[in-house]
Amino acid sequence: MNYRLGAMAAVGLLLVWAAPGLAQAGAAKATFKVQVIEASKGAVPRIDPRLVGLERELKAFQPRYNRFSLVRDQSMVLTVNATGTVALAGKESFVIQFLGLQGKRIRYQAQLARTKTTRSVAPGGRAVDVLPRGGTALIVATIAHL
Repeated sequence: MNYRLGAMAAVGLLLVWAAPGLAQAGAAKATFKVQVIEASKGAVPRIDPRLVGLERELKAFQPRYNRFSLVRDQSMVLTVNATGTVALAGKESFVIQFLGLQGKRIRYQAQLARTKTTRSVAPGGRAVDVLPRGGTALIVATIAHL
């Protein structure tokens, strides 16, 4: 009988000790800023002034594309396992699912067209996805924050 009471007390103590961590993990939220950019080739190079923070990432697409215009700028706050969708041109969409935190890193899954990619980035980390469309492309830049 004393053995059962001791075991129950140990389990109760374990639950009290673990509960703050479980609550914290369940309450985790991340903010995703998604910028949809149209890339094209033109006679005169141009980068939309609203994309000044992404110039380094966009240079990777030159010389194939030299004109970059911001089409959509959307932010979303997601809890663990929640998804957010950004509409693209036509029937296409970009879907993000926040998978949770891994240490101080933000884990999420991004889906563009039929490609799913799981990423782990530090807060403020960026990722770029591309959807080619003939002579142009849609570039989706994602920045994740806690």
